[in-house]
Amino acid sequence: MQFIDIQAQYQAYKESIDQRMKQVMDHGRFIMGPEVSEIESVLADYVGVQHCITTASGTDSLEIALRALEIGAGDEVITVPFTWISTAEVIA
Repeated sequence: MQFIDIQAQYQAYKESIDQRMKQVMDHGRFIMGPEVSEIESVLADYVGVQHCITTASGTDSLEIALRALEIGAGDEVITVPFTWISTAEVIA
């Protein structure tokens, strides 16, 4: 079952996506390159907050959220049973 048409979305923005991908490939800074700071700033503005952190995965995002809330050993965390293993992994 196809939920979204990724190819159609790509084609709609192909020129700008390809241009930005070329910039990244040209400078070779895949981690912490200038585009990271740029998207974090744009996302922070979009949601109306001062800071935004992008992560490599949902697992990293969940762990950062729990740490930011100072949730640790012995704290109760309630989650749903139908989720990815990472949810339980970062809680444990």
